[in-house]
Parts: sequence; structure tokens; C-alpha cells
Amino acid sequence: MSATIDNDEMIFRDDKISVSKTLVRAGSSSYPINGIGSVNIVRPNPGGIFFAVVCAGVTIALATSGSIEGFGMMVGTFITIMAIASGLKVALVFRTASGNQQALTSFSSAYLSHVKNAIEEAVARRG
Repeated sequence: MSATIDNDEMIFRDDKISVSKTLVRAGSSSYPINGIGSVNIVRPNPGGIFFAVVCAGVTIALATSGSIEGFGMMVGTFITIMAIASGLKVALVFRTASGNQQALTSFSSAYLSHVKNAIEEAVARRG
């Protein structure tokens, strides 16, 4: 199937995703609008925050016991920050005939909500 976004009515476009009334392009992937059954915003790694709390607790316990050096403290802090960050990311997921497809991730649920609204508008316009 060869669909071009250039000759189509553009609904939303930025550096990560473009939405026309027939096609969504996210990175190097393309999704035909008529193949998208629903669009959801989900938190792909809900265990990230739990993991971050455990890492923070271990880092604090070791730091207060005096058995951890500066390097270990930096590593523990880095792991904690990365775990928190992974738990805060949200994803835009399409439900298609071949299953759920994660199209885009972001730290901003407002941004993904804006993209979701554009895709839902494209679905409504396709008729």
C-alpha cells in the first residue's frame, strides 16, 4: 500500500509525529488511519516508580551506614533518577488489527493528549 502524506490534508505535525486524515507517521513507522481502532495514553512502566523508591531507600541506607563511598553514592543516585524518569514516561498506543502498537513516548501527557486528539480528529474525518 502506498500512501503519501504530502498530498493529504495535514492535521498535526511536529518533529516526532505527523497526522493527516489518512496516515500517521511516528519516526520511521507509518500507520494508516483506517487501521487504527482506538488511541490510548498509557504508562508503559508502572513499576519504575516502585523500583526508584527501593533504589532510593537502599542508597540512603548505605549512605547513612557509612559503608558506601562517593562513587557508589553517585551510581545509586543515577539509578534512582533513571528509575523515576522511566516511571514518569507515558506512551501513545494504537489498537490495530495486529494488536497494540506503541507509537510515541513522552514525559508530557499533555503533549500526547494533543496528538491523540489530532488522531481522533483524523479518524472522524475519514468518514
